[in-house]
Amino acid sequence: MKTNNDWKLATADIFWGDLAFYDHVLQVYETEEILIEAFSGFIATGIHIGDCCIVVASETHLAALNERLESQGVNTVEAMADGRYIRVNVEELLSKFIVDDQVDEKLFEQAVKPVFEKCRNSKRLVRACGEIAPTLAGRGNWTAAARMEELWEELHHKEKFSLFCAYSKNLFEKGTNENINHICAKHSKMIAGNENQSTGIYYRDEVIA
Repeated sequence: MKTNNDWKLATADIFWGDLAFYDHVLQVYETEEILIEAFSGFIATGIHIGDCCIVVASETHLAALNERLESQGVNTVEAMADGRYIRVNVEELLSKFIVDDQVDEKLFEQAVKPVFEKCRNSKRLVRACGEIAPTLAGRGNWTAAARMEELWEELHHKEKFSLFCAYSKNLFEKGTNENINHICAKHSKMIAGNENQSTGIYYRDEVIA
């Protein structure tokens, strides 16, 4: 996914705060560094303007994200204390609603409800990013990953929040065309996964594999 004339450029604050605030955004990233840069831009922008920011990721990525945010001058302890930054371990969350390798929809609703209620109670605008569906796909469970994207899209339309999903390029290359096309179809914007996110975000309104 090289940058070309089909991609537009915007700063992180303009993209996440204006151009894509109510979008379901997809990134297929080439390196872990790019993933953390994208997550930190998404979360830091939200924290600075007072949004409620939710991140669901692996413990490794949560730690790396915290470190990056702190290096950018974000007081993560303070942000967590006043409800602007909510961290969720993806494996712990998945254990609450994956039954026999399938998504139990009622259990999913019960699992995410407390997280979103924290944001509703604070009356802040909500933005969420993470790797629930990518984690399932990484296990080879593309069916559950696709269903997860559908449920997030349904919740996204009902709740009206900013949603950002990130898949590694290596993972995407393991999926079938049907798998990938189904996931792409659930997103409304795409950001580049091979660019330094700190210098700006390359994005497109067309979502392609």
